[in-house]
Formats: sequence, structure tokens, C-alpha cells
Amino acid sequence: MIQMVLNEEVTKLLLVLIDMLVHIGDDPCWGDAVNDDGNEEELSMCSYGKENLGRLAIALGGSVIVPNFPSTIFNFLDHEDWQICYSIVTAIGVISEGC
Repeated sequence: MIQMVLNEEVTKLLLVLIDMLVHIGDDPCWGDAVNDDGNEEELSMCSYGKENLGRLAIALGGSVIVPNFPSTIFNFLDHEDWQICYSIVTAIGVISEGC
């Protein structure tokens, strides 16, 4: 169990994991997909980021994660690049689920 982690290190780690979420591919066939079972074993950088963001939220808890969540990322919620918006919304969801 993680006992003591510096706030600056938590913020850096959160930024790295959120950056990993931006690396989601744009597949033109998504709208036609019935299910996604064909590649369930395949993990992308985005999948690793999402998984580890959830693990970090569980390990550190909300009392550590929330105060160190970089407030500047909320400026990107209305960004024109959908991958950036996706990464912010996904990070908020994954962290809130883990906390």
C-alpha cells in the first residue's frame, strides 16, 4: 500500500496517465460495430492509461487524488480535438469510480 507520496509526484503521474488517454485511435468503423469482442485482448496506450488511472485512484483514494487533480485540464473540456475532450472526461469518470 502506498503510504506517503509527494503531491507534486501525484500531479505528475496524473498528467502522464491523462496524456495516455489521448492516444485513442479514430476508427471510421465504430459507428457500424455491433460488438467489440474481436479485440478484447488487445491493449492500447489508452487502455493502459485508463486501467492505471483507476488503480491509482483506488490505491491513493479520493483524499489524495482530488486535491492533486490538475485544475488546468478543465480548460480542455471544450477543445476542438475530440481525443483531448475524451481524455479529460474519461479521467474524471475513472477517478470518480475509483475514489
